[in-house]
Amino acid sequence: MKKFMTIFVSALLGVAANAQMMPDSTVNICAYWELGDKYEYRCSESSYSVEGTDTTDVEHSSEIFTIEVIAKEKDSYKLSLTSKDQNSSNEIDNVLNSISAANGGDMPLIISTSEMGDIIRVENAQEYCDMLVKAIDPIMEEVGKVKEMSEDEKQMTKAILVEMFADPRVIESMVMDSFGRMLAFHGSRLKIGETYTGEDVATSIFPGVDMPVKAISEYTVKSEDTDDYSAVCEIHTSAEKGGIMACFKETILQASNLESMSEADRAEFMKQVDMLVAAMDIDYEEVTIIENHLASGWPLNLYYHKIIDVSAEGRQQRKVETRSVEIIIDSEKE
Repeated sequence: MKKFMTIFVSALLGVAANAQMMPDSTVNICAYWELGDKYEYRCSESSYSVEGTDTTDVEHSSEIFTIEVIAKEKDSYKLSLTSKDQNSSNEIDNVLNSISAANGGDMPLIISTSEMGDIIRVENAQEYCDMLVKAIDPIMEEVGKVKEMSEDEKQMTKAILVEMFADPRVIESMVMDSFGRMLAFHGSRLKIGETYTGEDVATSIFPGVDMPVKAISEYTVKSEDTDDYSAVCEIHTSAEKGGIMACFKETILQASNLESMSEADRAEFMKQVDMLVAAMDIDYEEVTIIENHLASGWPLNLYYHKIIDVSAEGRQQRKVETRSVEIIIDSEKE
C-alpha cells in the first residue's frame, strides 16, 4: 500500500505542511487540492459466481479515468471526471462503450464538492443523460448484431434504457458508487484504530435497480497501515434483510413485462414471485479500503468488493464483484 511513497511524495512537497496526523492519534481527511491538479487512475473490475467448487460468469473490465480540479472557491471545488481506454471481456459492454463514445460519451462529468472534498452534486447530470438517450438507437442497432433478440425483447430493452437514462439520479448514483466511494472519508476526523458504527444506505445491490436499502456500516482507520504519509481507511457494510428481499423482488418485477399480462395472469405471476422470494435467503456485504494521502487529500488507491450470498432449496450461490483503483504515477507513463 505504500509503494507510491518515494516517487509520489516529491510531487506533493508543496502541500506537505497540510498533513493531518494529529497529536491525539486522530486523522483529519480533507481536500487540499489546487486549481489545475490532475491525476489519472487505473481501474480494474471483475465479477464471478461461485456454486460449490464451480466458478462461472467470470467477467473483467478496465479503464483509466482522470480527475482534474477546474475551479476552486473558498468553500468548494469543481472537478472534471473523464474516462478512456475502456475494455471488457463482455462483447456487449465493448459495443456500448464504443457507441457511447461516438455519440458524445467523452463528455466530462462536472462534480461539485465541499471544501472538505465530499461530493455535493453532479452539475451536468441531466446534460449527460440527454447525450445517453440520443445514443440508445445506435446502441440497440449494434447490440442486435452481436446478440439475437426478438422484436419484443428489443422494444422492452429500449424502453428500459430510455427510462433509466432519462433520470439524472442514475448518473449521480454511478458517480457516487465509483469516484464518490474514493472520497468516502473526506470531511472526517477519526481516531486511529477505533471503529465507528452508523446507519447507512446500500444502493445498486442488484443490476438495474437503484433501490436504497437500510444498512449498517463500520468505519475504521487501520492503525497498522496508517502513518504521517497516508491513512488507510476501511468501511464494512451489511444490508438489512427485509430491504434486500424487497430489492430482489423489484429486480424480478422490472425484468418482467407485467403490462402485457392479463389481470388474472398478473395476479398469478405475483403469487409465484412472492413464493420464490419467501423460499430464498439473501445476505449482502460490502468492504471498501481506501488509502488517502494526508498532505493533499488525494486518494492513492482503493479496493472494493461486494458479496451476495443466495440460499434456496438447499443450494448456495455466491456472487462477487471487485474493484481495484490506483493512482498512475508519472514513472508509469514514461
